[in-house]
Amino acid sequence: MNYQDNPKKTGFKRILAGILMATALMGAASASADWPTKPIQLVVVFPPGGSADQMGRILAPHISKHLGQNVIVENRGGAGGMIGTAAVAKGNDHMFGVIFDTHATNAQLYKDNISFDSMNDVNFVTLFGTAPLAIFAGKKSEHKRANSLFKASKEGKQLSYGSVGTGGLGHLAMVSLANQGNFAWEHIAYRGGGPLHMDVAANHVDVGISSLLAIKGLVDGGSLVPLAVTTDVRSSVFPDVPTVAELGYEGFNAPTWWGMVSPGATNQKIVDRMYEATRYALQQPDVIDHLTRQGVTIAGSTPGEFKAFVQDQMTQWGKVIQENKVAAGD
Repeated sequence: MNYQDNPKKTGFKRILAGILMATALMGAASASADWPTKPIQLVVVFPPGGSADQMGRILAPHISKHLGQNVIVENRGGAGGMIGTAAVAKGNDHMFGVIFDTHATNAQLYKDNISFDSMNDVNFVTLFGTAPLAIFAGKKSEHKRANSLFKASKEGKQLSYGSVGTGGLGHLAMVSLANQGNFAWEHIAYRGGGPLHMDVAANHVDVGISSLLAIKGLVDGGSLVPLAVTTDVRSSVFPDVPTVAELGYEGFNAPTWWGMVSPGATNQKIVDRMYEATRYALQQPDVIDHLTRQGVTIAGSTPGEFKAFVQDQMTQWGKVIQENKVAAGD
């Protein structure tokens, strides 16, 4: 009788395997209970100075306080957030990422080159919040109100709009609106908000779309005029500016957003602890004041709610990308 045929030895192997499995499970449970055991790396997937960077840095001290461990913010920008997200997807259980709305469009725009699965290679921790984009014109424009812009578009006038890059949320929001209104708009892609805002202010391009935060100073200074916001509710920053939906384009909703992810292999108990820490941070008075003044609607959604939100965003904008054959960098 060989080793494998011996019932006593086979039984012993099964008992040993059970003990090893139980030990491994106990070790994993102990590790998650003791977590965090070292400083947490918070990877912002965009360069310093942007809204994602601001979001990570205002939340980090409060997350650190709640968890009793240092939180180190690191910027890994590039490729619309894909470089940093790829690093997080392969990271350890002390690494988390601050992502932006491009997470929901990259999978379609770069489907032949993306190195990770946007839904399955990360765990979704929480949605920090959402904010509107703003459609705006220059003070010299004949279109000081959105209805004027839409009326001219319906009459077949050839109008142009600028956004920060082909395939970005601003571009896709305007493509979606043009489809809904049957407008023949020409898109002009800019490499940054500065040149876009200057050209709209100088009336070189009819209108632009950008983050509300980015244009607020120029609106306050009188060089730009906000026409509409892209969320389904008005912004507290510009309460007199209507939403696109209330101007007759029912169901239109294109928020920009920020959130946190972890590597896909992260223990769910650790994900839940980070969710609790982030929710705590989002409830602090200084965070609420800072984000509210910038027009951000704070969310603090559960991991499951955030994952469902991102899936909805991917479906919504993936359809726009496919139907209009939008390609990154065009």
